[in-house]
Amino acid sequence: KANPNSYEILVELGQLYQQDRHDPQRARGVFQLAFRRWQETEANLKEPNYVAYTQITETLASLERDAGNNDKAIEWFELAKAHSPNPDAVQKQIDELRAKAK
Repeated sequence: KANPNSYEILVELGQLYQQDRHDPQRARGVFQLAFRRWQETEANLKEPNYVAYTQITETLASLERDAGNNDKAIEWFELAKAHSPNPDAVQKQIDELRAKAK
């Protein structure tokens, strides 16, 4: 409550739902909120925290993929690829999802 705009806290909470509580639906909602908070607080900074951005978008992509929402997963992976330290690996995941869709 003291930090309502903290995407960092939301990332931690999302990880708890995902990993400890095994609640991917709730984790997805929390990570989506973390993404919105990141956009509000970081997107216009001179040096935004792209490590957190990549973590959030890759996690959302994985959650969507695991839920069978491949089109949405591809969208998130595309966002992640833009700032990933390993864009080739992200592209490989995109290619695999597109191949499944055929």
